[in-house]
Amino acid sequence: MPSEALDLLRSFVTKGHASAAAAAVVTLSDAALFAVGRRRSLRLDTETSTLRPSPAAAVDLDTAFDLASLTKPMSTLGLLARGIGDGSLDLDEPLASAVPLAAGSAMAEVPLRSLVGHGSGWPAWRDFATVFDDDRAAGRARRDAHALRHDIVAAVLATPPERPAGVAVVYSDLGYLTLGFLLEARLRRPLDVATFELFSALPVAAPPTYRRTPVGLSPRDNDVVATEIWPRRCRAGWPLQGVVHDDNAAALEGVAGHAGLFASIRGVAAWAREWLRAICGREVALGGALLPEVADLLRRGQAAPDTSWRLGFDTPSRPSSNAGTLCSDATFGHLGFVGTSVFFDPMRGAAVVLLTNRVHPGRDATAAIRALRPALHDAVWRTMGTGFR
Repeated sequence: MPSEALDLLRSFVTKGHASAAAAAVVTLSDAALFAVGRRRSLRLDTETSTLRPSPAAAVDLDTAFDLASLTKPMSTLGLLARGIGDGSLDLDEPLASAVPLAAGSAMAEVPLRSLVGHGSGWPAWRDFATVFDDDRAAGRARRDAHALRHDIVAAVLATPPERPAGVAVVYSDLGYLTLGFLLEARLRRPLDVATFELFSALPVAAPPTYRRTPVGLSPRDNDVVATEIWPRRCRAGWPLQGVVHDDNAAALEGVAGHAGLFASIRGVAAWAREWLRAICGREVALGGALLPEVADLLRRGQAAPDTSWRLGFDTPSRPSSNAGTLCSDATFGHLGFVGTSVFFDPMRGAAVVLLTNRVHPGRDATAAIRALRPALHDAVWRTMGTGFR
C-alpha cells in the first residue's frame, strides 16, 4: 500500500469524515491490506440533542463494513454471471418470463440486459420502506416477512417507467431490487443463501454475507462498523450498527439485490481477486461460477447508447473520475453510498478496494469522499507506473 494512500486514509478518519476506513490493492499474485479507525465513535444524546463520544473498538482487517451498493456487482451480478455461464439465464429474456408478477406491467417485455445495465427506464429510487412504516403508523399488525416481501415486490413492479427501455441509462436501485427477486424465484432459495453458496469458494474465513435482521429492529453489533444516526430508525440515538443502512433493504430484512451485503476488507479483496483472475488471467473463478467470457461480456456490454455504464459496472468519465486521472481506459468499477468502492484496471492487472463509513454519524462528508476517491486511486496507480499488461 503506497504511503501516500495510507496518509490519505488516516487524514480522512482523523478529520472526522468517517470513524473507520480500510483499503486494499489487489493483484493476481498479492494483496496489500490496511485498516484504520474505530467501529463507532459517536451517539446522539436524545435529551440534549448533542453528539457524545461512545466507547468503540479499533477496526482491523477482519472488521465488517456495510458495503451498500457494492452488493450489486458482488452478489447480484455474481449470481447472474453464474446463470449466464451455465445457460439458465439469458440477458435478452423479458422480465415477465423470469418474474411472473411482472406480467401485465409496463416492464413485462423489458429484457434483463436493461435492468443489469441501468437502461430499464425506471427512476433512480423510490421509498418502498414506507410499505412497512404505513402499517406501523396506522397501528396495523405487522405483516409476516413473506407477505411484506411480496408487497414490496409488487410495489417495485408497479412503478411506472420514466422513459422506454434501452434509450438512456439512469442508475437505478429498482432494477437491482427486481434482479434480486428474479434470482430468488429462479434459484428457489433466498438471496442470502444463494450468495453464501457463491462466496463459499473464496479463500477467506469470513466471506461477504448478508446480515438478515427482522423488520423494524436495529440491533447494535460492535463487531461491525457503525453507519448513520438516522432518526427514522435510530430513536435511541445509537447509530445503525450491525443492520443495513439502506432503508429499502432494511424493509426486506436486510436481504436485497441492490444493498445489504457486509464484508471486511479481507473479504472484498478476495472477491476482487476472483474478478481479476477472470478478466486478466483468463481463468475460471469463484469456484467455476465466473467464466472469463461472461466477465468480459459484462464489462463491455451496454444497455443503452452514449453511456459510461456497462452491464453491472461503471467506467471512467473523462476528464475526472472516482478512479482517478491515471487509470487506463479499460478501468471499470462501482461505488457504494456509505463510502465504499472498487475499481479494476485490467491493463495493470490490479484492483483497488476502498471501504469507509463516511455516513457516520451523518451523511455530510460528500465533498470529502469525492476528493478522497480519485486521490487515493491516483496514489496507487502512480506507484504502478504505466507499464500496463
